Amino acid sequence: MNRRKHLTILNYAVNGLGMGHITRLIAINTLIRRLCAITNKPVLSLFLTTSEADTLAHKHSFPAYKIPSMTLSDEGQIPQKLYRTLSRHWVWNTFALWQPDISVIDTFPAGNFGELPAILQDSPKNVFVHRAVREEQKFKPSFQDAIKLYDSVIRIHEPFEDSRSYTDSDFDDVYTNVPPIILEKRISIEKTEQNTNHILVLAGGGGDSNSNDFWSTMVTISENFPQRQFIFAIGALYRGATPQRSNITWVSSELELHHYTDCNFAISAGGFNSVYELLFYKVPTIFYEQTRKYDDQYQRITHLEKMGLCMTLKFATIDSLMDGILNMSEYQCTKIRHALKEHTWQNGSIAAAETIIRGYVNPQRLEEATDSIQAMSDFWENLSLQDEQLFLDALYTSALLIKKANREHSIERTVECTLKFWDYSTQQHSSSDEKRFILKEIRKKNSENNYIIDQFRSHFFQILQSN
Repeated sequence: MNRRKHLTILNYAVNGLGMGHITRLIAINTLIRRLCAITNKPVLSLFLTTSEADTLAHKHSFPAYKIPSMTLSDEGQIPQKLYRTLSRHWVWNTFALWQPDISVIDTFPAGNFGELPAILQDSPKNVFVHRAVREEQKFKPSFQDAIKLYDSVIRIHEPFEDSRSYTDSDFDDVYTNVPPIILEKRISIEKTEQNTNHILVLAGGGGDSNSNDFWSTMVTISENFPQRQFIFAIGALYRGATPQRSNITWVSSELELHHYTDCNFAISAGGFNSVYELLFYKVPTIFYEQTRKYDDQYQRITHLEKMGLCMTLKFATIDSLMDGILNMSEYQCTKIRHALKEHTWQNGSIAAAETIIRGYVNPQRLEEATDSIQAMSDFWENLSLQDEQLFLDALYTSALLIKKANREHSIERTVECTLKFWDYSTQQHSSSDEKRFILKEIRKKNSENNYIIDQFRSHFFQILQSN
């Protein structure tokens, strides 16, 4: 039995050519971390992944265990039978040693190697994040049998779907339907005017074998539009050439909010995450299909085009891409942007997070925490990733000090005191690491006698007395 005081969540993200699975689980666990901090439920979110972009977990402060992707194992000439055997045992041992309270799996219910059924039978709570897959994959007996091992299934609902597209089992109590799950983009640069020459280009995570050809094509196209500025979001998995031109900016890191808000329009592959991030941030986009075994990109983007939410290309050839750029006139951009604003876009991350930790957190406090997070949306958007971790530490510290003072431990009081304490701490000339150490010392039963630590503690109790 797991005797740790933390709620332990082990997330398994299978990735090869793209980054969608690990990105989606990071988005959900970011919200889990907030909900748990506000409700004073210590949580440990871990990742097990085959993604070569595992540094994304590091950037968001999630510990990750890494298995080589199938793509890289082929390149490294690892014998397939040995690779699959070693990978299965790596997964089995990780789950066996951690014994998580909650196991969260994305898209592949049986795992990448058929390894999960043996594990999930003994797991306290299993949650499956069900992104759309091709019909022929979804209705395979192995897929359907594996889903039966899950206590909760989070089904990501696409805007063109309706109840007629569901199977009967989708209405079972096990299922929770949520909107597309978006990894929030942070504010880093604010501009008052949009640069109408800026075209954002994406091609998924960058692991496709033809990625180098696509970006070579885009470089050639940029030469034909010297007056336009291009941002080429090549993805963390891209390893090809990046020739320099005055009207091209290459970005391999995670995109920030300004990359979306400052562009006139975008050109993007039709992968699940890319599509819904662009639509969520109301970017007029020309989508094209990348062929995938499990993901029907063509169906997705053509449905969305019929709704007036985008334009599409069947193939990403130099001629079709050139025509797409020429056809995306200012009138067409305005028309699509208006349609996007008329549509109600919600981020399914918080609903998914609630579903995962339900049963481990008091239901009323969980509901209050959800309301609090939604009311603070601008605050979270303006926090850097490093500052968010510090603010979560401050929430846990507030809850502990409120309890020590025998004051009412409500969600509202905890958040209000923490925000005032945060305003005070941001005015102090201490580094983030120093502030994290101070908060850790304040939470200790027998902390050091230190003037700065005593100052922070004293100021918090002053805040508490005034509330």
